[in-house]
Amino acid sequence: MIKNSLFALFLLVSFSVKSQVVATIGQDTLTLTDFRVAYLDVVKKPGIFDSKELREKVLNDMIDARILAKEAKKTGLLPDQKTINKVKYYGNKVLREIHYDRVIKSAIHVSEDENEEAYQFTQEQRRVSHLYFKTKHEADSVYSLLKAGASFEKMAMSVFKDDSLALKGGDLGWVYWDQLDYDFGMKTFRQPLDSISSPVKSLYGYHIIKVTSWKKNPMITRQQYELSAAKTKVLLVSKIGERNAADYLSSLAKRSKIQLFPEALKKLQMKLSGKLKRQPNQLDQASDIQLSDQEIKVIETGIEDIRTLPVASVNGKILTAEDFAGAMTYLPYSVLYSGFGNTVDYVLRDELVNQESVQMGFNRSDTLRAKTELFETQLLELDMRWILIRSVTITDDEVRAWFELKKGNYPGADYETMKETLRAELLNRKKKEAVPQFVSEKKKEIPVTKNMTVINDYYDKLLKR
Repeated sequence: MIKNSLFALFLLVSFSVKSQVVATIGQDTLTLTDFRVAYLDVVKKPGIFDSKELREKVLNDMIDARILAKEAKKTGLLPDQKTINKVKYYGNKVLREIHYDRVIKSAIHVSEDENEEAYQFTQEQRRVSHLYFKTKHEADSVYSLLKAGASFEKMAMSVFKDDSLALKGGDLGWVYWDQLDYDFGMKTFRQPLDSISSPVKSLYGYHIIKVTSWKKNPMITRQQYELSAAKTKVLLVSKIGERNAADYLSSLAKRSKIQLFPEALKKLQMKLSGKLKRQPNQLDQASDIQLSDQEIKVIETGIEDIRTLPVASVNGKILTAEDFAGAMTYLPYSVLYSGFGNTVDYVLRDELVNQESVQMGFNRSDTLRAKTELFETQLLELDMRWILIRSVTITDDEVRAWFELKKGNYPGADYETMKETLRAELLNRKKKEAVPQFVSEKKKEIPVTKNMTVINDYYDKLLKR
């Protein structure tokens, strides 16, 4: 519980932060903003706890990464077009996060009473049946029939027809509040037992709800709520934000000019058909990128021969097949799996937000700069590590010298018998040492300074709030 509270504090609390320098690497600098972005990625991982030792380790790792990234650029091979594209699409994703925080989330205000109610709901379950409709008109028509005395269960047979829900009277079974989107969840958990709700809108359409049973954890204390209040608020704000963002995007789309190129989209659909086969799972949501490296590679390879093909125009800006594939990287896997039409809707939605974010000046945000620089540094660092490791070689003289040093461990064995084993052992050792040795040598050439006081003062003040 303490871990969750600290993470929620790091995530939610925001006060004026100057771009104070926390490290210099030659002419390069790392600011407190750069550190905060990287550190949040670390402390949000399970089992990781804030400490002064961890802060210094993260700063040291950031310094090493900057050195490696800078050297990668000196190769002349990096960043290549693939890396540039990855940074571009990641930057678009960060832009959308900034847009959400400043346009959607900033307008959400949760009272203490609302937060307590939400916490109570997280401690309960409901058994719920529903009728689903694509339009409000359909839902209103059926609701009128139900008010006039029509049977809910018989209506479910008509609404769901061949679906299994028809035979179950629309029964969804036992549900938790945090499984549901905001309006559906609040209506369900506020609904009196065995009564029928008026139509409620969700992210998927319209529903009429009937609660048939409920469960509640006994003896919920004030202390339990206070321990979970921050976590509950994060969840509640997220649910409201999801609902508000959907409404905002719907309005934004109506004000925009979107043109689809059907033949091009048909070609793209054929190229992507069957590429994503695994079933969505709960672990998908734990990552910003819900596709595996192999799945991304399959998509990129699939569209290679049509990557410059225009597939849509959004407010006059052309989206190519390559842009489409890049945007797919940051979509929820459940959306990608649900079908091409739904994927197109989400890609267009994200492009609308990207464009509005630029119009609002969010592309000049220091957060965007820090996050994209960190992302590019991580890509270049990884490439440089591979360059260094692949460049490691072993000479016969080195193997013989290694044998002379280690022969006491192999009594009775001669050099010819042991040389291949020793070659593999020495090669593996040199590969492990290649990156640390390279960075150590570069630090002799490049002056490096650290200012942990700035970092520790910031987080110590944050934790006192």
